[in-house]
Amino acid sequence: MNDSSVIELERKQSIPQQHKAQGEKGRQSPSHTERSGDQLIAKAATETRGEMDEGWQARSRARLFNEIDQVYHRVQQVEEKCRRQKEEIEEIHNEASKLLMQKDQHIAELTKRLHDMQYHPDILNDDEVVQIMAMLSQKLDVWVKGSFKDPSRLQSLPQLEPVDVPYSMGTINKLQNMHQNWAFIRAFVTSYLFYYFFDVYMVGVRNSHIEYSLITMESEIFSKCPVHVADNWRSATSMGIQSVTKGYLDAAAMNCMRGIEQLGTCASADPGLREKKLYGLFQSCVHFKRRLERQPARYKFSHTSSGHRFISSTMQSVTGQEGEGAVVEYCLWPGLWKDDVLLYPETVWTKMDEASVKDSSPGTETAPVPQDEAAVCSQVRGSFRIHLQTHLGLE
Repeated sequence: MNDSSVIELERKQSIPQQHKAQGEKGRQSPSHTERSGDQLIAKAATETRGEMDEGWQARSRARLFNEIDQVYHRVQQVEEKCRRQKEEIEEIHNEASKLLMQKDQHIAELTKRLHDMQYHPDILNDDEVVQIMAMLSQKLDVWVKGSFKDPSRLQSLPQLEPVDVPYSMGTINKLQNMHQNWAFIRAFVTSYLFYYFFDVYMVGVRNSHIEYSLITMESEIFSKCPVHVADNWRSATSMGIQSVTKGYLDAAAMNCMRGIEQLGTCASADPGLREKKLYGLFQSCVHFKRRLERQPARYKFSHTSSGHRFISSTMQSVTGQEGEGAVVEYCLWPGLWKDDVLLYPETVWTKMDEASVKDSSPGTETAPVPQDEAAVCSQVRGSFRIHLQTHLGLE
């Protein structure tokens, strides 16, 4: 075989291979195109997704901001609601406090009214009354001995006329000892206490017509009303008189002090301190008298004038002279009766009267005072009260 034949044969053999290669190349071209399309689609999809993501994010941000605004407004609304509720709660609390306060006041008023309906006076038993009487007597004794403790000053004790005191006392013997001088001063002060504070229907009632009217009303009420009504009337009347005679104590104390100050030249204590303690004694006596006025029982003070016979059953003597012919020289402290019962005997300074010893019958020194003699004593005390009233220029 020649060369041309060989070449022709190789050409023929190569043709199928070329067709095969071209076929394969042809088959390969669509796959590449498909891949390029897919890539474009993928790229477009990616870009679309990116654009969609950006839009979604924008919408999400807008929605988020909107939700934040809504939450903020809700928070503000909640805060405003809380503030209003707090104010309402405070108002409710204040109203509740006011209501509770009003309720407490109402309860207090009802309690007071109930207490008033069940009112009981400041009851004093007999032992308490006796103790107070002894305490006041001791208080006066301490004041006298503390204010007049210089014997040399007491030598100039003034000779007071009977008109200067509510009862006949006689004049002072300058040769008397210290205890006798103290007894006179104490009796002098006691006379003023009895006249202004103890020997009155109710403290502050100095007008005889008013006193008579009150006594008449009390008698009528006690005869026609239950006992508790009468007792409450007496207590209420005493309280009412106290409320309208508040200046009485000061006025009466000034009158007493003016009379007692006649002894001021014999005093050794400081005048201001002396008057302050004396005023305290006045206050204690007035307070005690008012308490007695408001008791269910009726209390009465007794005060024997100088020169009257000593009665051992109603008096106690500090001198020990209590036998036949003993007479009262000074009444140092009044006695106190509860209805018809003697609770506290009069404290007196006694002396022996020789004329009385000769004229008196045996055993009469201990006999109780007859009713007619008691009436005479009361009239005598009343007459001396008029003398004192005229002397001091009182109503």
